[in-house]
Amino acid sequence: MAGNTVALHGLPPAYFNNAVAALRLSSLPTVVWWRGGRPDTLDGLAGLAERIVLDDDSPEPIWKRAATLFEGSAFSDLRWARLTQWRALMAHFFDIPEVLAATADFSRLTIAASDGMSARLFAAWLQSSMEFQAGFTVEVVEGATNALIDEVRLADHEQQLVIRVSAHRTCLETEVSVHGHRSASRLVSLRDQTLTGLLTEELRIRARDAAFERALTRLVSA
Repeated sequence: MAGNTVALHGLPPAYFNNAVAALRLSSLPTVVWWRGGRPDTLDGLAGLAERIVLDDDSPEPIWKRAATLFEGSAFSDLRWARLTQWRALMAHFFDIPEVLAATADFSRLTIAASDGMSARLFAAWLQSSMEFQAGFTVEVVEGATNALIDEVRLADHEQQLVIRVSAHRTCLETEVSVHGHRSASRLVSLRDQTLTGLLTEELRIRARDAAFERALTRLVSA
């Protein structure tokens, strides 16, 4: 035990619920950092923890289970936390009136990524947040580096919105080119992506994350 963090090692899954119940204090919120295990173990934990932060190398089975438990606990995922700045920058594009007007024109989303599940989660978030025309396609390609995501490109045959990791990998570069708006780009400093930084951000959040729930529901239902 370090400070107010407890790690469970070697405990059979059947006893996880009892361990969490014994350790939690009713007067304080309980956050579970899920590092992997049987998906059905989540059922009992969702009733004991106010927040569950998922962090699984192969997340699809646990995502499917989590999507059925949103009413019992607030869920998030470290992949989702790593995508926060990417999602914010994409959302900011649509603050530009000309970009918002072009929404129906965008026909494809291309994501270059070393982590395909992160790319799929980003795509599910975008599609659950925006109304695109029928025939909208998503393509995930292998990234050129080991970065979680190298580039996101939302485009049609003439217009595009791009977010990419800069050459020095300390910034994200955005580029917007749509009808009626002068093409422009900017650099934004990349936020802390360390495990400590990500978990710290997650611990500040108490409420359910509706955007994450919509994205995950769309992803596991696809």
